[in-house]
Amino acid sequence: MNILFGRQSQYNALITPIYNASEPLDVYFGLALAQIINVYEKEQIVKVNVWLQLRWYDYQMKWNPDRFGRLDSIRVPPEQVWTPDLVLFNNGDGNYEASYKSNTVISSDGHIQWIPPAIYKLTCTINVEYFPFDEQKCELRFGTSGRSASQVRFGWYATANSMELSDYVPSGIWTLIDAPAEIRTIQSPDPPYESRSEMVFFMIIRRKSLFYTINLILPTMMISLLSITLFCLPSDAAEKMMLCEIENMA
Repeated sequence: MNILFGRQSQYNALITPIYNASEPLDVYFGLALAQIINVYEKEQIVKVNVWLQLRWYDYQMKWNPDRFGRLDSIRVPPEQVWTPDLVLFNNGDGNYEASYKSNTVISSDGHIQWIPPAIYKLTCTINVEYFPFDEQKCELRFGTSGRSASQVRFGWYATANSMELSDYVPSGIWTLIDAPAEIRTIQSPDPPYESRSEMVFFMIIRRKSLFYTINLILPTMMISLLSITLFCLPSDAAEKMMLCEIENMA
């Protein structure tokens, strides 16, 4: 890296790579949903497997490919370059950041791409009033820690207004109905009253009810129907005693 960038010894990975302090750094962000691992109704927690998709421009990370054998990209550990301090605000277990720090890909024009995997536990209000025909709407709220919208500005990585679902593995319990997304600007109520950007990804899921219908609802309905049938039989009928025994066994 020292050969490519020359002044690399002066590079500080803690400083946001803003060339003009009056303009924010554009960070293009997307989320690829790989799997809904589990939904913990009692704890109000949803566990998901995702890929974070990030791209931004660092004016200090440029070189001439012709001078280095047409080398147009390199892979660098994220600790050696500035990366967005992206966190999941509504996490449910204290792990705010991506669990595995995969390498960043730096292009010769200064654009940096980073796609780390992560397994998140997010808080979600789960209403089971209509179980097993319930539908839930959960959200993943991402933002930068301690940076205002004047410093970091979010944009769409590739798929605008939705999650990427090309590698999604369907759940055996939940059907993913929709996965929209939006960019929010949150105004701080306290001085200096700065606003911050959030990217919110939604998961609208519906429980697959066939298992519960066959193993819970239908047997309950049949037992109820059997109980009603008992009242239609004469009191001295032998069949009534037999049906009572069957009902007790059920």
